[in-house]
Amino acid sequence: MATRQFVEWNYYLNCPEGVRYADTKKVKAKRGQEEFKFQCVAADYLNRVLPPEVRWLHIPNGEYRTPATAGRLKRMGVKKGVWDIIILHAGRSFWCELKATDGDLTDEQEDWGTWFGNNGFHRAVIKTLNELEAFLKANGIPLRGVLQ
Repeated sequence: MATRQFVEWNYYLNCPEGVRYADTKKVKAKRGQEEFKFQCVAADYLNRVLPPEVRWLHIPNGEYRTPATAGRLKRMGVKKGVWDIIILHAGRSFWCELKATDGDLTDEQEDWGTWFGNNGFHRAVIKTLNELEAFLKANGIPLRGVLQ
């Protein structure tokens, strides 16, 4: 079993060197879990910058589950490949799939992305906080703060 390590990061992980947020966090993660770490950074960012009239949530489809739990969730309607984050604002939904910088979509995620696009949903594959902020701004989602 891989040893766990504490990885220190800040909210502006993908901004120019020297730019920092007022505080830092520590995330307990296994080596190589860049996507998990980015998901945590993105969640903290969304919690801080989105105003109360904008809601968001993460859809936790990717973690290990026992076969019994996986079967129950599948029976309850969990779908493989559904994207990570949905943002809701002014009667519209915005879907984001967060990936590590070297991450690729699975075939199922590609299928969902195509379906979202064909059915008029806003969607983006996001690999940095700058990309996330650009997606929010491009779609007219109000922000309480911005990256520097």
